[in-house]
Amino acid sequence: MSAPGPAPVPSAPYRGHAPVTWDTKTLAALMAALPNTYAPSAKAYFCDVENGDGVATITQLLNVQWTTINVAGTVNANPGGGWDSATDIYTTPIAGIYFCQALVRFHEGFGTSTNIGMGIHTSNVDFAGFQWNKYITGAGGRCSLDYTRIASFPQGAPLRLYAWQESGVTMNVTRAAMQIFRIG
Repeated sequence: MSAPGPAPVPSAPYRGHAPVTWDTKTLAALMAALPNTYAPSAKAYFCDVENGDGVATITQLLNVQWTTINVAGTVNANPGGGWDSATDIYTTPIAGIYFCQALVRFHEGFGTSTNIGMGIHTSNVDFAGFQWNKYITGAGGRCSLDYTRIASFPQGAPLRLYAWQESGVTMNVTRAAMQIFRIG
């Protein structure tokens, strides 16, 4: 049995449309050859990782110290291959605009009010995109902070989720999730 050839081309145009001039295989090959400039697929370069159960400590945030959050428990998605579980770093496979988001949960009932910040960046530093929050104690309970950022990064940028707190004592992280994907 021979392989099927190109799709047949109708002899007359559809009413109100130009005649069909491309078969689907040729069109798919053309689309695959085009640069990923105008509408890149979010599925091509994407990282979705999470860690923790909301009870056990996955990362200790020491007082007044930059700390990378351990999000290397479960890798839900890593097309493009930028995620490294050994370092908790996502290396951008290509240059582009990336959407970054994270959610960090702290040990229930942490009893000290503090300034706390978190970010996703190429190094653990305070910068314009680092988000500062005020954690105020109450009657205990659960507390999570979220982070969102859209930024342009070059190929090879080492992105990580990190935090800083200044309560005077160690603050424990019990669950964290991070997603990074190229949107343009």
